[in-house]
Amino acid sequence: MRNLVQDGVVVPLTVSADTLPGDLVNVGAIVGVAVNAAPTGGTVQARLEGVFEGLPGATGAAGTPLFYDPLAETLTATATDNVRAGVSLGGGLVRLNGSF
Repeated sequence: MRNLVQDGVVVPLTVSADTLPGDLVNVGAIVGVAVNAAPTGGTVQARLEGVFEGLPGATGAAGTPLFYDPLAETLTATATDNVRAGVSLGGGLVRLNGSF
C-alpha cells in the first residue's frame, strides 16, 4: 500500500515534561507509554497499544475502563475531564488501546 507510513503502534510524541522510559505520556487525545527518555520539549517514541504493568493508577477489576488524568498524571476510572486510555485487566495490568 503506497500511502501507509507505519503501523502506528509506536509513534513519536513531543513531551511537555522530562520523561523516562515506562512513563505515561499524553498529547491531546493520545495516551501511551514512553519507550525512551526525553527532556522537556524532546521527542519520545510512545507505545500506544499493549498490556502494561506498574502504571500509576492501574487499579480496578478486569473490564473497568481507564482514563488518563492529565492534572494528576495518573490513570483513573473517572471519565469526566480525562482522556480515554484503555481498560483494566485486573491485578494491576492495563491494556492500552491506541484507537481512541
